[in-house]
Amino acid sequence: MFDVIIIGGGFGGLSSAALLSRKGKKVLLIESRKRLGGRAHYIEKDGFVWQYGQHSHRLGPDGHANQVMTRLGEPMTFYETDQKKAKLFYKGRLYDRPNGPAGFLTTQALSFKAKLVFLRLYVKILQEDATLWYDKTLIDFYKSFFKPNREVEGFLNFLGFTIMLPDASIVSAGEVIDFIKRVNKSKIPVADVAGGSKHIIDRLEAVIIKNGGIIKASEKVMKLSVNGRKIDSVETDKGLYQSEMVVYAAPVKYLTEIIDASFFDSRFLNHIKNLKNSGGVIIDFISHEPLSDLEGGILGVDEPLWVKFQTLFDKTVAPRGYHVCTWGLLTAWGQTNNPDAFRATEKRLREIAAICMPGYRNKVIDERKVIIPVVNANMLIPSQSRPHRPSIKSVFLDNLYMAGDTVNGHGCSGDIAFSSALMLDDMIQ
Repeated sequence: MFDVIIIGGGFGGLSSAALLSRKGKKVLLIESRKRLGGRAHYIEKDGFVWQYGQHSHRLGPDGHANQVMTRLGEPMTFYETDQKKAKLFYKGRLYDRPNGPAGFLTTQALSFKAKLVFLRLYVKILQEDATLWYDKTLIDFYKSFFKPNREVEGFLNFLGFTIMLPDASIVSAGEVIDFIKRVNKSKIPVADVAGGSKHIIDRLEAVIIKNGGIIKASEKVMKLSVNGRKIDSVETDKGLYQSEMVVYAAPVKYLTEIIDASFFDSRFLNHIKNLKNSGGVIIDFISHEPLSDLEGGILGVDEPLWVKFQTLFDKTVAPRGYHVCTWGLLTAWGQTNNPDAFRATEKRLREIAAICMPGYRNKVIDERKVIIPVVNANMLIPSQSRPHRPSIKSVFLDNLYMAGDTVNGHGCSGDIAFSSALMLDDMIQ
């Protein structure tokens, strides 16, 4: 008999298991895949550490990931990258990336008039209450206070990309406002942890085991049995387990595959059935010399691009004498099940790389391409903004809790997962 069974070994599940085991709970974590980490897992091969995508941490030392690790007595070390060497890709060329409000006055990406409007918009965002805007899009917010301006409206996508949804017509204004206000109070908006996802996953696993927790990988949960208003057993393809509490830490859209849908109301079921996620393509280029000196990387404005030259600051991800940079591009909205969309995304990604790094193919000695059907499991559109995501403590079953990036945690993407684990830890004594 366990105190807690946690289903799912991503950031949310691992963090929850580590926090609760350190609190003295008898914890069992079950993960269907052989590798821990979920969509943040890593593979070590030939001296390289390959991540499934790239994972930076919003607000660095002040962010939810470091809050989890600090609570565990394992505070993280972050790399300080030169943000003067950070670019935007906009209208087919590179521009210096604005660093704070003053940066919008100096950027060459906007006309003088547009700069002034954008700065006024930024100030307005800092003055607003995010809770009033979760159900509206960023373009709705803009049009509520400012006259139409196609140049400014096109550049709004940059603010949307801060929470991984670079489309002002669909991103939740409340989510953008909340993040921008947090950025304004933090010294470091986004940072990379020393050792990357490998460090986080390895440390969380070590804390779980040190505190008596049990991890079962390559084991799939098949069914949750319910008696009254409580889950009384967890059946897997390898055994049957019982616990006082169950934490479901996989994407909530899959919950009804292991428990009867009749336990939930129509609103909850409709939400999880219609969850929208993003997908994309990443390409890791391998070379003997750096392909760029842009420590701060590249973000797209009118195209959903993100680029990281990680070996400029993290020497642990490649063998001596090798450099790796990662290029990623999201697929078109609503096209994550379309193979043609992924092919078009890859083609455009290679075109952009050639624009930003002329002649780079002559330096590349190898590459790794990854098609990612799910980049963010919960795109921050109004209907999937924080007030609409399922609560950490289930209102339907007395001993069911939820964690991960599709529930009511704070932030964006993996930040939601870490936040949900902190909230769960505060609830369970």
